[in-house]
Amino acid sequence: MEAVTDIAIHEHFIIHVLDNRLPAVQCSHTLTPLPDTLRSSLQRYVLALLKPQFRRKRYGRFRPESTVLQAYQQILAGLRRHGQVQAEDVVAASQRIATRLFEVMRQAPQNGARPHPGVITPGDLLVGLFQGLAPQAEPEPWMFLLKVDLESGLQRQVQPYGPEGVQTVLTPRDGLLPRLSTEKVHKFALLRFADDPSAYDVIMADPQGGKPDIAKFFAEDFLETDAFRTAEEQAELLFTRTFDWVNLNEDSLSPQERGAVLQSVRT
Repeated sequence: MEAVTDIAIHEHFIIHVLDNRLPAVQCSHTLTPLPDTLRSSLQRYVLALLKPQFRRKRYGRFRPESTVLQAYQQILAGLRRHGQVQAEDVVAASQRIATRLFEVMRQAPQNGARPHPGVITPGDLLVGLFQGLAPQAEPEPWMFLLKVDLESGLQRQVQPYGPEGVQTVLTPRDGLLPRLSTEKVHKFALLRFADDPSAYDVIMADPQGGKPDIAKFFAEDFLETDAFRTAEEQAELLFTRTFDWVNLNEDSLSPQERGAVLQSVRT
C-alpha cells in the first residue's frame, strides 16, 4: 500500500464524539455526509502518511482479540457477502470502535475531568474507508481512524436522528466549509488485516505526542497491536546499535576496525 499514488475516500464516513469528561460516548446512529472539502483534506493526509518519506509513523500487527480488528472484519464480511460495503455495517463497526476508544480513555490512570500534564484530551473520532487506485486498484478497502481536536478541528453539530438517536453533521462556520487542519489531529491509524506474520496491519502516527513513538493507550490498549518493524526499520535499528557499540568500544578498536564494522552493517 505504501507504493500507492492515488486513493479514493469512500462515502461511508462517520464522526463520533469522545468527550471523556462525560459518562458515555456520544455515537452517531447514521453516516455523516462527507463534504468535498473534507474529502480532499483526508485524501491528502492519508497519501502523505503512506509515503515512505513520512518518517514519524510506526507499524503494528493486530492481536487476535483486538476489538478494532473484529469491527473492521465485520465490514469486510458484509462487503464479501453483498458485493459492496453496507452502510449499517460501517455504523455498527464504528460505534464499537468508538466505544472501545472511549473506555480506554476513561480507564487510563492519567485521565481526568480537569486537564493536567499527560491527560488524554477529549476529541472527535473520524472513521472512514479508502481504497488504493494506482498504480493498481486494491481489492478491499482500508479503514482510517482519526482522533481530532474536539469541535475546533471541524465545524460539527450533533442533531436528533430518529426516535432516540443522533447524527453528527458538518456545517459551515463563519462562511468556511469544513476541512481538516493537520495541527488539530491527535492520533491517526490506517488499518487492514494482512493475515501474514511478515507484514504489518496498521500504520500509526501521533502528531499530538510530537515524537515518532505512539501513545501506549492508543497503540496497545485501544488498537491492541504489537509493534512491527519493517525491513528498513530493522536495518536502521541495527546500524544505530552498531554505531553505539563502536563508540562504546572506541578505545579498543583501530580506525580501520571501526570503519569496517560500520561498513559491514551499511551493506
